[in-house]
Amino acid sequence: WALQAWGETCCGLDPTEQLKRRLAFAKIVMLQMILFMLLGWWSYVIACFVLLAGLVAKQGVLYSERPYGWLVGIIEGVLLALVTALLGAIFPTTTQWRTG
Repeated sequence: WALQAWGETCCGLDPTEQLKRRLAFAKIVMLQMILFMLLGWWSYVIACFVLLAGLVAKQGVLYSERPYGWLVGIIEGVLLALVTALLGAIFPTTTQWRTG
């Protein structure tokens, strides 16, 4: 519990701080969804929708992950980085890569 308590006081892991950050992020994701809809990039719209669903789920289980919230955060960061790289490779915005 000591590491969790330290994170909540010193690293912004307090539930109200997390909610504020997630709401700001969700607003940006929703704006991106609108942009992707206008461009007709439907795969990106779906990816943004999945991301928003993940944000809601994460906020919903926030209290059940204690006292290992710090560990869950590290694992979550690595998984999100891998998923982001995978989505970028699966849904490129150009048909071929150009160098030079």
